[in-house]
This record gives sequence, C-alpha cells and structure tokens, in this order.
Amino acid sequence: MIGAFNRSAAFCILTGTIFALVFSLQLPVAQDLDFFPVYGQVLGMLNGIPFYNESQLYEWLSGRFPTLATADAPPLAQPPWYFASLFFLGFFGLPEAAKIWFSLNLSMLIISALIITKGGPLRVRAAAAIIFLTFPPAIGHNVVGQFTMPVLLGTALGIEGVRSKSPWCCAAAMFLCTYKPHIGLPIAWAILMVALFQGIGKSAALRALWLLAAGAALGFLADSNWLLNYSGAVLRVKNLGQNVSCDTCISFTYALSSQEILTVSSAWIFSMAAGALTLVASAWLAYRTPSFKGAAHLIAASGLIGLLLSPYVRNYDMVAALPAMVIPFLYHGWRVRTAVVVVLAVIIVIFYDQPRGAYQLVYPTVLTAVAAINAVSCAGAARKMREIPAS
Repeated sequence: MIGAFNRSAAFCILTGTIFALVFSLQLPVAQDLDFFPVYGQVLGMLNGIPFYNESQLYEWLSGRFPTLATADAPPLAQPPWYFASLFFLGFFGLPEAAKIWFSLNLSMLIISALIITKGGPLRVRAAAAIIFLTFPPAIGHNVVGQFTMPVLLGTALGIEGVRSKSPWCCAAAMFLCTYKPHIGLPIAWAILMVALFQGIGKSAALRALWLLAAGAALGFLADSNWLLNYSGAVLRVKNLGQNVSCDTCISFTYALSSQEILTVSSAWIFSMAAGALTLVASAWLAYRTPSFKGAAHLIAASGLIGLLLSPYVRNYDMVAALPAMVIPFLYHGWRVRTAVVVVLAVIIVIFYDQPRGAYQLVYPTVLTAVAAINAVSCAGAARKMREIPAS
C-alpha cells in the first residue's frame, strides 16, 4: 500500500513538473489540428449541444472559431465518458486548453513507459524509455493533439494490474481502453482474459462495469440520446475507411480495399472475421500462459489487433503499438532486440519520408511482424510453463 502511494505521489509530481515546464517555456502547441474537435465537443457538451451532432455543433462553433470550425471534420468515435472526463478543458480558452492536453498526453506517455518497463534491468529500461519518448508517431500524436494516449496508459495499467494482481488496476485499465474502442477493446479483452485465468478477473470485471456505468450515467446527464447518436457516429467512422485517398491510414483492412484486393464490404467482413479469430486466440493464450511475461506479451500484442483490422486507423494511432515493441525488448536477448530496432528504423523512415503507398503496404507488414514476435514469445512462455515439473 505504501509503495503504491509513493508511486502515485511520484506520478503526480512528474505530471506537475511537465505542466510547469510546458506553460513556463511557452512551447508552441498546435491548437487547430486534431485537438480542436475534442475541445469543440467538450464546449458543446457544456452548452447543451447533444453528443455526436456534428452539424449543430459546428454551426455553433463557427460563431466562436470561424477559421477553425469546419463541418467536414471527421466524426469522433470516442464514448461520451471521454468528453465528460475532460469537462475541465471547457473552462479554459483554446490556447490554454491545448497546452493542458499536450501536458496530459506527455504525462501519460512517460508514466506508461515507467509502468511498462518496471522491473527490467536499468540499462535496458533506459533504452526502452528512449524508444517511448522518441517514437515518431508518439511525437506526432502529441504535436497535433491526438487522443489515443489513454489507451496506451490503459495497456500499461493492465500489465501492472496483472503483475501486482490488482483488480482495481485491471478495471481502470479496461475502462481507459474504451476511450478509443476500435483500438482499445481488444486490449481490454486480453486484460480480462488474463485476469480471469489468474483469479482476479471477476473482481476486475465487476469494478470495470461500475466505472462504465458511471461513465454512461454522465453521458445520459449530458445527452439522453447519446447511445443512439454514438452508434451513428461509429458507423460514420467505419465508412471513412471507404476513402481511398487516406495517405496516412495504416490498417491491413484499409490496405486490402485501397489496393483493390478486396471490395470495401469484403474487407470489412474479413476484418470482423479475423478480429473474432484473434479474440478467441487471445483467450486461448491467456489460458495457456499463466506466467507474467507471457501475459505481458499477450496484452501488449492485443494493441496491434485494432491497428491492423480497423477500417480507419491513422499513423498517430501507432502509439498503441509501443508496448508490443518494448515488452520483447525488455525480456529477450540481442536477436529480438535487434529485430525491434529494425522495425523502429522502418517506421521512422516511412513516417518522415512518407513514400506513396508505403503506409498501406509496409506498415501492416511491420505491425504483423511485431505481433508475430509477441505471439511466439507468448507461446514460448506457455511451453516453458508446461515443461516445469510439478513439485
């Protein structure tokens, strides 16, 4: 208990330090990119505009931000408790709110790195932390004000919850993974499966349901029709995958349709079928892998499922792939670490050079390779556990 309190206090001090640095150094933080739709939704919520009603929202926003509010902005697929938890941003002007969001994203990135690398050798842990801080999609994510970082923090908390066998930690992890559901739900499923087979799953699931119920209640307070409106928003986001001009989309499903290997509807059916199979495989591996290292590999690799199979996933969402690259780096020898470094090099070159078609062809291949590294490691951990003689 004392150790957990000390870690929480340290994380609070770290976050406060980051806030102080961002505001005192007057860092130029983007206000008019990906952060603005979230900020606009929070403002709309505080002013009685229903969730996911983009036309009404942007008509209202155009009076306050005529150069920023555009009705053709992509719909948001975040659940209402995402916006409800950020209500405080609406009490600040856009420049200050953007700096707060930048500080929160940077804090979540660093805290996730500290949690995931916990227990590793200091030299390897430092190298893994450098991977987190210099990962190009993570840098770009924070610069434009994207909103995938809570899923990364949820993955980290899930790994820590399994390590410490904490139901509350697992519950908080699953709840955070719902903040961007098309990426986070496979991670939440893996956390739940691992927790169930390690004896804390029922308690964790019950606590997660309480958190979701509280979030849903906040949503109903703000908009009594949010459930119906949210379903429509999710379908609109799915349909964005039909836009073959998305140069920074990275999923395997999108590659199949954009390269005309499959029709859009066939690619969607493929992604649903493949997703169901991977969830079954995830449950099986959770059952066969009771060791912590195997479970950590499984939870980390689950972040790749949404990246590979969702019809609309962009390059900055690859922050969810960080655990799947860092966990093998922590727990394996130089061969696996070399493979991870090669993967990082490919990602860096493509991210900054952006050759035409590379996102749709190379990134799915690279992410599949990372998934394979984790799957083999997880299966290896299961095999080693079976080889240990019973005492």
